[in-house]
Amino acid sequence: MIKPELWEDLQGNLVVWSKGVEAVSWQKVGADYHVGSISAPARMEFYFSNYPWFWFIALMALIVLLAVLTTRMLNRFRRRNHAKLEEMQRRT
Repeated sequence: MIKPELWEDLQGNLVVWSKGVEAVSWQKVGADYHVGSISAPARMEFYFSNYPWFWFIALMALIVLLAVLTTRMLNRFRRRNHAKLEEMQRRT
């Protein structure tokens, strides 16, 4: 029962395994049920561990958001603090 192939086949509510047999049989016996509620950090940990692409997508979205905000802030700073420089550049 230490082979990864056997552990990958574990599903459902009931698993039957025989010592001499290499196959694992499983069946879903009852309905899914949940007891209590899960916190937001624990839910995020669950989704990110089950769907690793969420990490990549979330990181890329954060980088794009920071890039857009930085660009807007720099443009606003330039307009407020360097207005005379822009006028001089337009004249030449």
